[in-house]
Amino acid sequence: MESRNSDEEERLTRDALADVDAGHVVDHEAVLAWAESLGKDCPVSAPCPKRE
Repeated sequence: MESRNSDEEERLTRDALADVDAGHVVDHEAVLAWAESLGKDCPVSAPCPKRE
């Protein structure tokens, strides 16, 4: 019998893969720009997923 933690991880993984299949992803370049701006005078807003 699997633990509830493992069941939850499996559900979250399935949900995440469904998001990717639907095109709900964050552009890699946008993530890099956001990460590089952290700790600077004018950090950029965290990127949001595209919804296609």
